Amino acid sequence: MLVFGHTAGAYLITQAPPFSKTKLNCNEMFLVLLAGNIYDTDVVWNFLAGIPLGAHHLFFGHTPLAGIIYFLIFYFLFRKKVGKPVLAMIALALFLHLILDDLSYIFSLVGLIPQTHPEIFWLFPFDGRRALILKDYLVNRGNYQFNIIDYMEYYTTTILPVFLLEIILAVSAVLIFTIKRLDVKNTVD
Repeated sequence: MLVFGHTAGAYLITQAPPFSKTKLNCNEMFLVLLAGNIYDTDVVWNFLAGIPLGAHHLFFGHTPLAGIIYFLIFYFLFRKKVGKPVLAMIALALFLHLILDDLSYIFSLVGLIPQTHPEIFWLFPFDGRRALILKDYLVNRGNYQFNIIDYMEYYTTTILPVFLLEIILAVSAVLIFTIKRLDVKNTVD
């Protein structure tokens, strides 16, 4: 999934019960949205190293173990500045990111898209498939999506159900945000 879906998913967490009653300031909202996207910072480093865009899920930065480390960083940096509900939202946003990234594999298991390999290796470092798939990516990198244009073509055709779900998440988040803003504006007027 792309940044739009991860951002929308993280935002929707802040609006879901039991968190919908929690009033977040801009900094707290930013932290939750950052947590929903933090895994994808590896795209920059991989791009600079010449690693195909589609391969970034195969590295350590996209594992539950990395998620635990990310959460601990958020926790130790911000535990005195934000409440437990915000820390819970951060944890959920981190977890949701991995689920959304693994949707192509999940959808392939139920036949919605062509068969593909797992995107997230939930049992890292104990799952040997990751190393084999990563080796294949690195040896045959010319056969995989490298640039954003090739990736977007793949994303909007081959794994179309994931793309459509991302659109649904983004539209839902924009609608909820807009409705909440209109409610706030109407109560002020």
